[in-house]
Amino acid sequence: MGNKPIATICVPVYKVEAYVAECIRSIVRQDYPFLELIVVDDASPDSSMAIVKRIVAEENSRNHAVQLIELAENGGSDNARRHAVKAAQGKYLFFVDSDDYLTDTGAVTKVVAAMEQSEAPMAIFDFISGYKHRNKPFRHIAQLQGEGATAAFIDGSIPAYLWNKCFRKELFLPFTNYIGREITLWEDKNRVIPYSFLHQGICYVPGCFYHYRRYLPGALSNNPSETALRSVRLVHQNMVEFFAQHPHGVQIDAALQREAVIVKLLQYRTDHYEAFRKASEDFPISRAEAGLLKGLANAPYRLMVRFNNRGKLRAGFRVMRAVQRAKALL
Repeated sequence: MGNKPIATICVPVYKVEAYVAECIRSIVRQDYPFLELIVVDDASPDSSMAIVKRIVAEENSRNHAVQLIELAENGGSDNARRHAVKAAQGKYLFFVDSDDYLTDTGAVTKVVAAMEQSEAPMAIFDFISGYKHRNKPFRHIAQLQGEGATAAFIDGSIPAYLWNKCFRKELFLPFTNYIGREITLWEDKNRVIPYSFLHQGICYVPGCFYHYRRYLPGALSNNPSETALRSVRLVHQNMVEFFAQHPHGVQIDAALQREAVIVKLLQYRTDHYEAFRKASEDFPISRAEAGLLKGLANAPYRLMVRFNNRGKLRAGFRVMRAVQRAKALL
């Protein structure tokens, strides 16, 4: 493919027939000449893959290399990404969810150029978050380096998504271990946080290159289940165990403490008083714990922490509204 490095974009596909055309179209229209697209069919039962094949056949005028991988059974998006990474030929890895899309045809070109110049192990760029009918660009502060960046990924000050980042494949491969089907939420954290800790340094690429759809019908982030909330608890435990095996500083310890409180708060995500009451009994939060979130960038977490005179988290109207706002954070 020439002297320039190959960049691989990994796309897991499952039940996204309403959105996948825009996703694939935004990728095959990228102007980077050494691009590889790997689409993994996660045993999708709808017409998603037929749409993928049609868009590739009709609109891949730049003749980007395309691999289509079919899995025999559904294993979740994280498992699908694992298969894509192992098949990737690229020096650099991008991840795009099949219900999202790239917003700039020059996105890959700009990010790869920045990675080549900086020699950083990771690049991060801005994204647009579809918040109902409003699209708000987020400008990430990537001046944080070393443990400061990892701590920010842990407590959510900087989102630990895979899809607004670029990674070096040879460094990312060790992080493709199978984490099981129990983890359906926060799975990106299992990859981004250990990677950022062991390979420190972030290259910030100015520009808003990714559109993240929120509030899709049936999305896990909109309809939390016990499975999803258990997943959050498991990911946090994974992080605790990882850092128990790797010497680190006080910034990481403080971030893990904040994340522990956030995990508790997310168990309160409900509009029903009885479910809220049960969560408050199973996952009690003290005033001291709530104080750990003071100054945290994610305002909904702070809003959720409201106590009555007896020192118990209350389920009043303002808290319920805060819980609704916090739904976007999962």
